[in-house]
Amino acid sequence: MNRQAFVNLAVQNIDKSREFFESLGFEFDPNFSNAGCACMIVSPGTYVMMLAEGFFQAFTTKDILDTAESTEVVIAVSAGSRQGVDAILQAAVEGGGALAREARDHGHMYGGAFEDLDSHLWEIFHMEGSAP
Repeated sequence: MNRQAFVNLAVQNIDKSREFFESLGFEFDPNFSNAGCACMIVSPGTYVMMLAEGFFQAFTTKDILDTAESTEVVIAVSAGSRQGVDAILQAAVEGGGALAREARDHGHMYGGAFEDLDSHLWEIFHMEGSAP
């Protein structure tokens, strides 16, 4: 079975979030994007749906967390190289995000983290060899 994964995130401003992630090198699927959501392509079969908070709320009866105060998820995305990790972290900060953790070298793995415009936490990493 060929599975797909969709991570759904509440965002305050679809256009600004889209511009931010485009500046990090991500592309969006126009077939699944509109004024209320933007479908970011992470890799074939893996997507992040950025949903306007009002639209996101329609999928749950629970409160939406204030991500500046709480973390609901850490989204980890690989980069093609250690230099790629550094470039994405730098672009995130230059684009208005915040560095959550400097990049660290763990031998076989290298990575750091940033917060996006809505304070969602993103881990960017590169692993030498094959992933588990």
